[in-house]
Amino acid sequence: MEVWSSIPSERKGLIKLRQKAIRNKSWFRVLSLPQRRLIDAVIMTVDKIRSRILLEVLRPILETLLEAIGGIQALIGKVAYRMMTVGRVLAEKISKVAYAWGIENAKKWAEDEHFIKYLTIVDINNIPMFQVGDML
Repeated sequence: MEVWSSIPSERKGLIKLRQKAIRNKSWFRVLSLPQRRLIDAVIMTVDKIRSRILLEVLRPILETLLEAIGGIQALIGKVAYRMMTVGRVLAEKISKVAYAWGIENAKKWAEDEHFIKYLTIVDINNIPMFQVGDML
């Protein structure tokens, strides 16, 4: 698992992970005192982590913590996770088809967060986007 693709290498990403881990009670269970202190020190001193060495030192610690809380889905939420994994893919496919049909604006659909969220909610609830009978 590549942790830096899931968690921004910024203070807010580390704070969110720490809060979830404390609520989940895995902060104290899976991390040693030096590991907790390192994360706290980084949060207190750095706005954005730019050092490759620090990123590599933190990576295994954060992977352990992320695994303990239930993965990236537990960190960012079900809808946001599904938007990344399902909604964005659906939006890209639909926009490609629509662009092939000659709709010029369709390229923008793949990046439209509202459209991606709509497709995600439809997918989560298993709502058919249209009925065949409606088209007749």
